[in-house]
Amino acid sequence: MSYTMDFALNLGSAYAGLTDLRAQLVDTGGSNTGSAVSSGFTEVASGRYLWHYASFPDDHRGGVKFYSAAASSTILAFMAINPEDGEYNTDLSTLPADVWSYTTRQLTTTANNDVAAVDGSDINITIGATLDATISGLSISASWSKVYFTVKHQHSDADSEAIVQIVVSNPGGGSDGLKYLNEDAATANQGSLTVNQVAGTVRIILADDASVTLEERLEIYYDLKQLVSDGTSSILTSGTCNIVPAVTLSIS
Repeated sequence: MSYTMDFALNLGSAYAGLTDLRAQLVDTGGSNTGSAVSSGFTEVASGRYLWHYASFPDDHRGGVKFYSAAASSTILAFMAINPEDGEYNTDLSTLPADVWSYTTRQLTTTANNDVAAVDGSDINITIGATLDATISGLSISASWSKVYFTVKHQHSDADSEAIVQIVVSNPGGGSDGLKYLNEDAATANQGSLTVNQVAGTVRIILADDASVTLEERLEIYYDLKQLVSDGTSSILTSGTCNIVPAVTLSIS
């Protein structure tokens, strides 16, 4: 028996009016599963689409990549699919307990912080408030040399076009801190990352002086990436980032 899920795609105004969007399911190894799907796409705003699909195979685990048929080699968005999120989650009475007991990725915040876990490791940044969030359950190499936290409109954007990018080096260096803000060079001391390799955690701090300059953006992308001293690199985790407004914007 198949199951149904809906996905929100924020591709940006540069991708408004697309009529040839495709969705391709992939397995956990990244190999295509079945044929690309061309139906179920609705543009709800300029460059923002809803994809509704009612035929996910039983127990499908992996992801779905989205692209335009006119440029099929350019992946516009990618999202993970887990049966727990759709197929197995028909009894909503257990949902609160399931969320709090889920341990693969956990986002924790202090009680007076406006950032909260939305879904797994997804992050909210509140405009004009300090972001102080710790992501746990990460497989951090003992020989890590750098860790980056990056927020972008699109995966394909250059790092210099990042909405937020913070970096930390091991050992620490003069380039550590907030590197980019709103697609421009930033003030380093307005952001920081703290890596605890043994505990498998990264603490992310973005000062309110920086967040107050951000614009409201929904369902954009972030990741945590590690560079290792042997020249390899890997994504520690990734997800959706929402930048949401506060009622009070004063920071002094």
